[in-house]
Amino acid sequence: MAVAQRLERLRQQLAENNLNAILLTQPDNCRYISGFTASSGPAAALLVSQDSAVLATDFIHFEQAKQEAPDFDVIPSTALPRGSPSCSPATGSWQK
Repeated sequence: MAVAQRLERLRQQLAENNLNAILLTQPDNCRYISGFTASSGPAAALLVSQDSAVLATDFIHFEQAKQEAPDFDVIPSTALPRGSPSCSPATGSWQK
């Protein structure tokens, strides 16, 4: 499944669950939804709503993110939280 299709499916799940947006920080979830492969660890966070998709990443990965995630608005982030909670789009449950 292509990134655009994954993003559309996530947006459908948001609508079905009456959610305005979702924040993803789990590296595997971020990679699956955006296509951004980052080297390791929490190199990105995604904020997805019905009309926007934002990928925040550190300056080291900024150019890579712009190339690998063209469906997202890529913004620089000076600090991404380690161990922050995230919501699994598959289950809708919160995990640490």
